[in-house]
Amino acid sequence: MKTLSFNQAELLDTYNPNFAMAYGSGVFEQEGYDKEEKPMVDFIFGTHSTQEWHKNNLQNNKNDYSLISKVFGSKFINYLQKTGAKIYYNPYVQFQGSTIKYWIMSMDDIVQDLQEWKTLYVAWRLQKPVKILSTTPEVQQAIEMNLEHALNTALLLLPENFTQEELYMTITGLSYTGDSRMKYWENPKKVENIVKKNQEGFIELYKNSIKDKGNIITSLNTGNYQQDKTQKTSELLYQKLPINLKNKIEFTSNQEQLSQRIKAAITSIVNAPSKEQTIKGFFTAWPIKSFKYSVEKIKKARKK
Repeated sequence: MKTLSFNQAELLDTYNPNFAMAYGSGVFEQEGYDKEEKPMVDFIFGTHSTQEWHKNNLQNNKNDYSLISKVFGSKFINYLQKTGAKIYYNPYVQFQGSTIKYWIMSMDDIVQDLQEWKTLYVAWRLQKPVKILSTTPEVQQAIEMNLEHALNTALLLLPENFTQEELYMTITGLSYTGDSRMKYWENPKKVENIVKKNQEGFIELYKNSIKDKGNIITSLNTGNYQQDKTQKTSELLYQKLPINLKNKIEFTSNQEQLSQRIKAAITSIVNAPSKEQTIKGFFTAWPIKSFKYSVEKIKKARKK
C-alpha cells in the first residue's frame, strides 16, 4: 500500500462523509505502472443524504464541480446522482498537492450493492484490497457479506483444483466481465496487474472467508487448493449467491453451463450501469475534465 501524500483527517473534515475509502493505482501498486507515475487517487464517499451533501459541498468546494453542475445546482446534481449506478463523481480535484477523484453515493445504496450486487459498482471495488478511512457497523457487516459472495461466486467458476493466484484473479475479474469500458478504456491486463502486486492484501482480505469454508476448500500446499465440486456443494454455493445474481441464474449440475450462466448474469448486471455511468460522466465532469479522463483511460489501455 502506498502512503497517501496528504492528511487523511483533513480530507474527512473537508468532505465530511459517513463512509470513505481509497482504492486503485493511486493507493495500491499495480504491475505496468512506473514508480514515478502519480495517478489520481480514487475515493468513494458515502452519505445519508446525497442532496444535502451536494448542497453543502457546492458551498464549500464549488470548484470541484463541472461548469454545468455549478450552473444548475444541487437538485440537478442529485438528479444525475440517481441515474445509472447511483454514483456521482468529481475528477481532477486538487487537494493538498495531490490530484484526486471522489465518488459520492448514498449509504443505503452502498449497503444494498454490497449485499445484493444491485450494480456491482461499489461491491466489486470492495472485493479487492482498499483503504477504509471511515465506516459504520452496518457498512462493515455488508462488506463482509460481499467478500463471502465474491468467494462463493469464484468457487462456482473455478475447477476442482486451482491456485491462489487463480482464485484472486477470478474474484478481481468478476465485474470486468460485463464492463463496457474494458473494450477501449482499460488496460486489458488490468486484472493480472492488480493481483500480482497485491497478493498479500488479498490473502489478508479473504483468509477468514476461506477458513470458514474448511468443509469445501482444502489447502494442498502453499498456494494450491482443492474444492468439493459435487452437485450438493455447488447447489449450496448457488443458494448463497447475492440475490440479484441468483435471480438471473437457473441452477444446473453441468459445471460449464453454470459457469456460462453466472458470467452472462454478471454481464447483465454490470453492462447497463457502466454504460450509463460513462455517459453521465460527460455531464458530471463536462466538458474538459471528461475528455481528459477518457484520453488517459485510453492511454492506459494501450500500455503493454
